[in-house]
Amino acid sequence: MGDRRCKLFVSDVHGTKYELRLTGVERLRADNFLEGNVILDVAVRSRVRLNDKYLLWVLSLDESTSRAYRAAIDGKPDRIAEGNLCLVQVSSSYGCTFESVCAYITADVVSEDTEAAIGL
Repeated sequence: MGDRRCKLFVSDVHGTKYELRLTGVERLRADNFLEGNVILDVAVRSRVRLNDKYLLWVLSLDESTSRAYRAAIDGKPDRIAEGNLCLVQVSSSYGCTFESVCAYITADVVSEDTEAAIGL
């Protein structure tokens, strides 16, 4: 299956561009994630116990089907609580939700060479 990764390119109000890299992605949920979304907050949570209903929502499952997907759920609450996984949440001013359960997240300022290479 390989290492699952996700890259997000965002900029702040001053025009500085950043690359958020999520590695070891186990689950990702992005609803209404569109160009122009205004990001209010990026939160990384680890070493916390997540509410079961919230975790099911992040995993795109509901209580009625959660038994069928037990393998997708098993161990994640404990792994997050132990600090072996983290929950990344991107909060938007309107309509956008982005959550990921992953091993690591890093954020770096995008260099001019990288901007040119990816067309930013």
